[in-house]
Amino acid sequence: MREIKLPVIGEPLTEIDAIEARLREYFKKLIYQPLIEMLGVEGSALKNSVDPKTKALTDALFKGTVTFNRGTFSGKFSARVSAGLKAIGATFDRKSGTFKLPTAKLPQEVQNVVHASDDRFAKVIAKIDKRLAQILPDEIADAFKCEDLFDRAIFKTDKAFRESIGRYTLAPELTKDDRARIADEWQNNLELYIKDFTKKETKALRAKMEKSVFAGNRYGSAVDSIAKSYGVSVNKAKFLARQETSLLTAKLTEIRYQDAGIDDYIWECVTGTKDHPVRPEHLALKGTRQKFSQPPISSKDGRRNNPKQDYNCRCRARPIIKFIT
Repeated sequence: MREIKLPVIGEPLTEIDAIEARLREYFKKLIYQPLIEMLGVEGSALKNSVDPKTKALTDALFKGTVTFNRGTFSGKFSARVSAGLKAIGATFDRKSGTFKLPTAKLPQEVQNVVHASDDRFAKVIAKIDKRLAQILPDEIADAFKCEDLFDRAIFKTDKAFRESIGRYTLAPELTKDDRARIADEWQNNLELYIKDFTKKETKALRAKMEKSVFAGNRYGSAVDSIAKSYGVSVNKAKFLARQETSLLTAKLTEIRYQDAGIDDYIWECVTGTKDHPVRPEHLALKGTRQKFSQPPISSKDGRRNNPKQDYNCRCRARPIIKFIT
């Protein structure tokens, strides 16, 4: 019996990047960009102060970069804003980094702007909360489509598979209908992840928007919360694109190798790092001979998986083809 270890088929990196970019733009367009636009401040809506000495202050109050609550001004203080605060008699508290002035001593024009700003921000946050409440995770997930990219990934992976075994044996043809069926299956998997992420992130964002009402730089706080949430979605897009495409290609090649009568493989581990070490259960499998049809135990809870089928697994299967001599 002669055996040959076949090369490991690489992942379709171009398609992974394309899926990530499409997911990132999708989250931005459907969820985050509309929220940022709602927080925009129209120049015509800003209240002009009669006293030019306090105009910078009243503009900052209306924009929400500075807020007033129970005798305390907090937020971002530019030189002009600080000068305006001192002009109305406010004193700086170094310990808290805020300006203090009893509510009863606020000039009427400043009081008017404070009330207008509070009212405007409350309406904006209510509008944002309403939009977030109307986001339906099922609809968000259903509307995202990337079967075309999955189909391209399947086509490239199958081509690499055929080139890998072409010198040794023939494999059954993977038809266009087969590719479409597999792509549709993995599209459904991705939709489940999108639904779960959207549900959790919109709930968290609504809570952050509510907290921003009491922030010193409330508009800045709201924008920052949205930006951070979008950053989470960008990282999620990167993970999902890599995870789902990696799982797709691993499962596809496993099926194709078994179609060609190849069941044995060597479990190979990547070189781990301090931040991303190889899991002990996977490291214990390094160099061992396994079968696609009988996945080994790969986790503490006893789950059985072949390489890349565990959550965020980067291990690889090196197939073994046998010849009777």
